[in-house]
Amino acid sequence: MEYRQTEKEEDLNLYQQKINEKLEDTDGIQDVQIELNKIKNVIAESAKESLGEEKGRRNEEWFDEECRTAIQEKNYMKKIMLQRMTRSSKETYGEDRRRANKICRERKREMLKRQIESIEVDRERADTRKYYQTVNRFRKGFQPRLNACKHNSGKQIERDDKILEHWTRYFKTQSEKEYSEEESDGGVFLTVEPLIKEPSQEEMEKAICNLKINKAPGEDDIIAELIKNASQELKRKDPCIDM
Repeated sequence: MEYRQTEKEEDLNLYQQKINEKLEDTDGIQDVQIELNKIKNVIAESAKESLGEEKGRRNEEWFDEECRTAIQEKNYMKKIMLQRMTRSSKETYGEDRRRANKICRERKREMLKRQIESIEVDRERADTRKYYQTVNRFRKGFQPRLNACKHNSGKQIERDDKILEHWTRYFKTQSEKEYSEEESDGGVFLTVEPLIKEPSQEEMEKAICNLKINKAPGEDDIIAELIKNASQELKRKDPCIDM
C-alpha cells in the first residue's frame, strides 16, 4: 500500500514530528538488523498517522452507487430464477442483466471521455509525465497478470507447483556445476570478504537526495518521498535505510 502524498507544510511538519517521537523507542538498540526494522516501522507508522493511507480500489473511476445497485438487483433475480425456473423469472433476470450491463457501459464510456479530456489538458499545460502516463495506459490496455516461467525448451510453465519444481532443479544444477568447477581448480577455498568502509553522513545525505520520486515502493512499502522528507534526526540515526 502506498501512503497519500501531500504538499501541505503542516502535514510535512507533523510527519517529521511523529518520526522524532517514535525514534526515542529505538535508542539503545545494538543489533543493526533490529534497528533497521524499527526505523522502517517508524517511517511507515508516522506516514500513516500524519499523512493518511490510500488504498487502491478496482474500477473506482467509473463504478458508482447506481452500478452497484443494478448489479445487486441482477444477482438477486438470478437467485430467484435458479430457485424457480419459470418464463417470468427468466425474463425478469434478463431485463435486469441487460440494464446492469447498460449502466456499466455508460459509466465506462463517461470515464473514457473524462480521461481523453484530461489528456488534452495535460498536453496544453505541457505536463509531459502525466500526459505520457495516461497515453501509455490507453495504448497498453488491459494487462492480465500471469504467474509463469519459461522452460529451457521454450515451453511455458504456469502451475505454481511446476514453477517451484522447475526452479529447484535449476538452482540445484547451478550449484552442482559451480562446485564441480571449484574442485577441478584444486579444491574449495574459503576467503574473507573485502572490508567495505562505512558510508559517511555526507555520502548518506547525498544518496537520499538523489533518490528518484514518483516510483513504486519496494517490498517494505516505503516510497522514496517518505525517506527524502523525513526528519534530519532519522537521516542521522542509521546509514542502513534501503534505497
